[in-house]
Amino acid sequence: MRTDYRSRIPLNFFILLVVLADLGIYIGSPCYIGAMRACADEVVATQEKNAASKAASEVPIERKTAKAKELSDAFRAAAEKGLPSVVTVYARQVEKGEENEVELLDILEDPSENHNIGSGVIITADGLIVTNHHVVDKCNRVRVRLPDGREYLGTDIKSDKSSDLAILSIATTKKLSSVTLGDSNTASIGDWVLAIGSPFAIEQTVSAGIISGKSRDIMRGLLAGQLLQTDAAINPGNSGGALLNLDGELIGINSAIASTSGVFEGVGFAIPVNRVKWIVSELRANGKVRRATMGVRVAPLPAEIAEQLDLPARSGALVVGLRDGYPAEKAGLKKGDVILKLADQSVQSPVDLNAIVEQLPIEQPQSIVILREGKRVDLTISLIAKRE
Repeated sequence: MRTDYRSRIPLNFFILLVVLADLGIYIGSPCYIGAMRACADEVVATQEKNAASKAASEVPIERKTAKAKELSDAFRAAAEKGLPSVVTVYARQVEKGEENEVELLDILEDPSENHNIGSGVIITADGLIVTNHHVVDKCNRVRVRLPDGREYLGTDIKSDKSSDLAILSIATTKKLSSVTLGDSNTASIGDWVLAIGSPFAIEQTVSAGIISGKSRDIMRGLLAGQLLQTDAAINPGNSGGALLNLDGELIGINSAIASTSGVFEGVGFAIPVNRVKWIVSELRANGKVRRATMGVRVAPLPAEIAEQLDLPARSGALVVGLRDGYPAEKAGLKKGDVILKLADQSVQSPVDLNAIVEQLPIEQPQSIVILREGKRVDLTISLIAKRE
């Protein structure tokens, strides 16, 4: 590669040579040497000035990584706060009369074999744990391994298939580290989250991501209700584990993935903690979940109708049917009404309405706002218990 050295010589140098020649000053004369020194001094000064300017414009590496380190510190703090409350759950079906044999096998066998493997979250210091229904379904022997390696048998198992949630207890004389319950209603799309659990029986695994969506509904009867969507890695074994915000608070219980391969492909789902609170309180108080109903069939409001009614897209639930003698009919609802609010909670879709209805108190008056023939109408409705 040839180098054009002329490009490295300042233009002022050539101009100086021409001027000196015109004055009759030639190479080797004292005047020439003095002029060259002055030119060299100017070049050095210019180079030093450029170097100083370049140094001033360069951002130190510490400043470049400062924000990344702040995020890393936030991840670390949230993980350290949540990890002690996340456990591994091993569940299996044991036939009557085999309890002693199974207890010995539990000691000798690899727990990852012949068990359903999932995760759980300690929600009270005395040993109440929440996990997924599908982790303990049809299992009568559940072992819980704490982060420090201690193991306990899970007892008093209560489960709700519809929500895919279950609770169990462990007996310990020591106070356990319980998770701080957050508020899933304040979580927003784009918020950073951490998923903690035991994917593939690899305990105390933490993955990071964001909330990718809210109010998701998995069809085909897998899960009922509104769900949080996340791209934090969730794999087999993560079920029942914690989804935390950056404050280390529980905002969801990891439950399912959308996948064509059976492993994580970027789409995971968690049950919002506000829904978890309600399910847990029902299971503790009643051993089952009592759900309310209003006796109405609804459908999404078509966009063209919403526009005609001057409503935002995806708002309200369109009434398409009523059950005789049920609360909706008694309250005065009619086909074609659009339900906008129930119990002061906005209704954006049929899924929203169902989630709101089933958690409301039974036989207590609730306000309901509908749109009928373009006019808003306020009604009152008292819900009844849903038949099992």
